[in-house]
Amino acid sequence: MPAAKSLTPPRSPDALPPDLRALWLTLPPKLKLKEGLKVRQISRGRMYQRIKSGHIIASKDGSATLLDTLSILLDLASLPAFADAKAIAPHLRGNAATTSDDTAVPPRPRRGRRRKAAPNVASTASSTTS
Repeated sequence: MPAAKSLTPPRSPDALPPDLRALWLTLPPKLKLKEGLKVRQISRGRMYQRIKSGHIIASKDGSATLLDTLSILLDLASLPAFADAKAIAPHLRGNAATTSDDTAVPPRPRRGRRRKAAPNVASTASSTTS
């Protein structure tokens, strides 16, 4: 009788695309939850859903939740929209101000109160003299 095939996805770094494999080599084997959220770029609730469904492996160390780095990257690589790992977690590569084509990204505008532009002194002076 032939052995039953396993329904679990491959757990080998060989299954990762080259860019994610390079990222996997730079990260520790276990990530804290907060760091794992940055790598996977999803919310805390969505991460717990992925853990519950078995896509991401988690363990507890006291009060800290540790996530298996390989399972996070394999989950990321399994996405249908995954095309370029250079856009994934650039802050982990130490170059947060560049995109995949190494062009500078302008800083994001701050939310909140906006400063009103100062009136142009030259234009107000010329209008009063006419």
